[in-house]
Amino acid sequence: MAQAGILFFPQIKQPINEGTLRILPIFAFVLYWINGVTEFTQALFVNCDHSLLTYSFYKQPESILKLFTIRLREIIKVNLVPAGIIAVGMAWILFASGGTDNSLNYVVIFSSIICMSIFFSVHYLLQPYNAGTELKNPAYQVVAGLTYFVCYMLMQAELSTMVFGVVAIVFCVLYCVVACVHWGEEYRSRPSRNQHRVADFLRRHGADIVVGSHPHVVQPAKADSNGVIIYSLGNFVSNQRKRYCDGGIIAEVEVVKSAAGKCQYSLVVTPVWVALPGYRILPPEVAVKEHLSADKRVAYEQFMYDTEKLFLAGVR
Repeated sequence: MAQAGILFFPQIKQPINEGTLRILPIFAFVLYWINGVTEFTQALFVNCDHSLLTYSFYKQPESILKLFTIRLREIIKVNLVPAGIIAVGMAWILFASGGTDNSLNYVVIFSSIICMSIFFSVHYLLQPYNAGTELKNPAYQVVAGLTYFVCYMLMQAELSTMVFGVVAIVFCVLYCVVACVHWGEEYRSRPSRNQHRVADFLRRHGADIVVGSHPHVVQPAKADSNGVIIYSLGNFVSNQRKRYCDGGIIAEVEVVKSAAGKCQYSLVVTPVWVALPGYRILPPEVAVKEHLSADKRVAYEQFMYDTEKLFLAGVR
């Protein structure tokens, strides 16, 4: 329609050109609606998972990871078809309506739409269905609702193509290369063999930063030239009072990219202890000034000692 308007009504070229450079945020909501992940994952759950989970081979980590890779690749391919058409169409409309002084706008329009398509493919791939293909998980429903709200609000945003596009690209890339994994054995301070195996798999397939949760205790972390692995953050806001379970860590990751394109990763870990009542999160610089009872002070110092000892020992 826009192309026809440009051809037959040259006087509207300028408004179309200006509009093309302003409407990129709307496509976050458009891509949210047209992504086919929900139907795709429902079909796979009904026809594959629900039946095959009764067989032991299907529960093996290697099988799960291989199938996840296949699903991710295929759903990205499905979603890239409409996204590619939109991206090429938008870039062409911009060109046909008079172009732009900054040629990077073409790159940003195309790249941001493709990145947002991949983001929605990754974001909705692991939807937690029950046997009736219903989404009953409250946490997932909250995340899905927030995603809808953010995409809807972006339609109201008055952002230039360059600003929104660059932010969208950076966010989508970071989202797709940082893996947050629910794994491990509860109350075990050392990562299991399966955790090591999954972490290696994720790094081989492009995840630079792997962050784990679920064990309810802190597990080791490491940073090297290939990225960062944090096996378990422990408990952050929790009423568990057992030894090792009454605290967690805050991890600060810094990534520095050299002129040659090589990334260097550094990791700073701050242990935090949960003080009750009130669920106060106490890092060391706060805890030393806090008026804790004798038994709470002992528990705090024990947690700090255990965490320091754990990280001194390193990953095994």
